[in-house]
Formats: sequence, C-alpha cells, structure tokens
Amino acid sequence: MIAMTKIQLAVAFYCDPFTLLLEAWYRAEGGTDACFIKAIRCSFPKTATIQEALARAGKTFRNRALAWQAQGKPLLTYVAQVGKDPYTGEARPRRLVVTDDFIGYLGSKIAPLNVANDPSGLNRNWVTNVQAIYRQLCGDRD
Repeated sequence: MIAMTKIQLAVAFYCDPFTLLLEAWYRAEGGTDACFIKAIRCSFPKTATIQEALARAGKTFRNRALAWQAQGKPLLTYVAQVGKDPYTGEARPRRLVVTDDFIGYLGSKIAPLNVANDPSGLNRNWVTNVQAIYRQLCGDRD
C-alpha cells in the first residue's frame, strides 16, 4: 500500500467520515477479511477478494448517500472530538461524521430485517453495532 501524503492524512482526519464508517461496518461483520467477504456475498455472490468486497461497500456508501441526500436529509454533521488534532494540537477538533439516521438508513438496505439470508436474526443488531463502533472510531462526540 502507498503511504498517505500529509495532505491525504489531513483530509482523512477532517473530511472523510466514510473511511471510519467502512471500518465500523467491517468490524461489525466480524473483523476478518473472510467474514466481511462472506457478508458482502449476501448481496454480491461472486465477490472473491477483500479488495473487491471493500470496493463494493464503498460503492454502496456512495449510492446510498446520493439516495439519502435526494430525500433532503442530512448526511453529515460537524462535531467536536475528544483529544487533540494530531497535526495542529488544537483541543477538541471538529470533524465531519455521518449522522446516526444515515447509518440507520444504510442498515435498512445493507442488513434488512426478516430476510431469508438472515435466519438467526443477526441483522437486527447491525445498526446499533455499526453506530457504536463508528462512535468509538471517531472518538466521543458531543
């Protein structure tokens, strides 16, 4: 993997809430490449590699974000984080994060309730788990 530049790191810290959301989804699905690929295969059966699974997840975010915004609903919010900016040292830096409502909407599409490919009902925990992991990855929010 190519190392991120200083510019990419700063943008990721302040402007890229989707990387952390994808990380939360990955962890909620079991946290291993095999588990995540298996989860993605529920919708895309021919998914073979972790790179393909992550790309499909990223594309899903993009499509769902566009659909959410088309409904006139807020996708992002701006919140202070616990701790300091790793670059400027500023206390409680404010970052963009996705809203809980958007994560709920995402879950209704990614992990719908009462579907045949979820016989044990694990999907009912998807939104709560992803929201909790996402908050942890972002740092405590106001």
